[in-house]
Amino acid sequence: MRTLPALQGAIRHGDFLPQKVSPMRLTENGVRAPNQREFVSAPPPPVWLADLAKSVTTLMHAQDVLAPIGCHYHWGDGMWEVTIFASRTEVVGGERDGLRFPSRFVLDVEGLLELFSTVEAIEWQALPQGPDDELGAHLAVLGTCEGGKVWLRIPSEAPHRFEVGRLANVYEMRFVDVW
Repeated sequence: MRTLPALQGAIRHGDFLPQKVSPMRLTENGVRAPNQREFVSAPPPPVWLADLAKSVTTLMHAQDVLAPIGCHYHWGDGMWEVTIFASRTEVVGGERDGLRFPSRFVLDVEGLLELFSTVEAIEWQALPQGPDDELGAHLAVLGTCEGGKVWLRIPSEAPHRFEVGRLANVYEMRFVDVW
């Protein structure tokens, strides 16, 4: 196995939500990103890559009520870089108003590896490598799927650049998915 490539700066390319969770919102400027304020002009990913993202979401087993799942993708250096993450939830109302917390989930790593026809490298990064490391703790797999090279990353928490994906309304005692 070889060492995975270093992350090149902040996430800054295309974003979509796997259709299993929420359909992509297309506009004349491109795909609407999960943060709802930003439009991304990157083309949609190939069908096989979207299918891979959907398959990964089925391997993320909720330990509470899983918030919406987001996906960032980018084509570069002859491979697809894909980051799949569970969004954060923000409390609305009550004494914890404004508190944001990540979704707790367990990832079926064996099942994840079975999605690839070949795996060149797999790594676990336990802590952020510095203040600019947007992914922080994450699992990374470099391999081939459907004939395409993929660098898949699944962080333990959503990158901070993305808005919350769900609100926990204390007064109405319900969750509201934002994206």
